[in-house]
Amino acid sequence: MSDAENVQTVGADAMVRRSQLLAGMVVFILGVGLMLFVFVQALELFRGVDGQVAGVTTTAPVATPSNPAPAGAETAVIATPTAGLSLSQVAVSFGLKLVGLLVLGWIAALVAAKGIQMSTAGKRG
Repeated sequence: MSDAENVQTVGADAMVRRSQLLAGMVVFILGVGLMLFVFVQALELFRGVDGQVAGVTTTAPVATPSNPAPAGAETAVIATPTAGLSLSQVAVSFGLKLVGLLVLGWIAALVAAKGIQMSTAGKRG
């Protein structure tokens, strides 16, 4: 093998390694982004449980002679404890959403791991 062919082979190998590294990093960042999305969705899920149980809604504030509406208030929060879902309905809904989020988190972790594997594939051997 001549020196010119050897240089071309080394240059092609370096280009392949760079493209593997770039593709791996993109996949890894995608996986991390999916994990962040799952964490945000889980936070919203936990925040929404109280509202489901209590039947919390928002409406325009109602002013009465003894209780004027606050200045600048566009909405008021109304909690009606008996108007919400039953505890068993909320538990089933919460459980199903939680299982879905666990599956999404697992998939996101697999995507991130695949990105790391793709990044380091050219460094072996």
